[in-house]
Amino acid sequence: MAAEDSVRAIDHVQRVGLSHTPIWYGIETAAMSWKRGAILIAAAAGTISEAAEDAVADILGVALEDASGVTGTAVPYVPALPHLTFEATLEDPGATHTLVQTDMFAALGFGKTAGGLWYIDEAEITAQAARIIEFVSPLGTNQARVRFMFLVDATVFSGPDSIGAS
Repeated sequence: MAAEDSVRAIDHVQRVGLSHTPIWYGIETAAMSWKRGAILIAAAAGTISEAAEDAVADILGVALEDASGVTGTAVPYVPALPHLTFEATLEDPGATHTLVQTDMFAALGFGKTAGGLWYIDEAEITAQAARIIEFVSPLGTNQARVRFMFLVDATVFSGPDSIGAS
């Protein structure tokens, strides 16, 4: 697991062409315990749940609140829509990662700390779900903050079976 000293929750930060950040609600599935900033996925029977690390399908978005732990509770999240930008810590679970220029535009997966905080996993190049599009922290920073967009193919918003498809 990644060191937790500088890992902070994933957050939404920008919206392109929108007057406000969309906030959607989903119905929490049984026995959930995610933290704010968790990656959420579409689950059984029209509910939502926390993704497994390295999720590459059915991503709905990022939790705005901790899970309630109560089945059927409506929980807010920011959807992983193509034009929304999020901010996360870039980290390597095996060693502290130092931000370098070649991290720009990298397509990577997600990891989660033992404390339940999600981050972009610098070492996860197979299960890709996010693309880094901007540095928040300066080059040379350990556990740097970066801005990213979800890869559309990793979300529920891609393909003919996507939400809103005609």
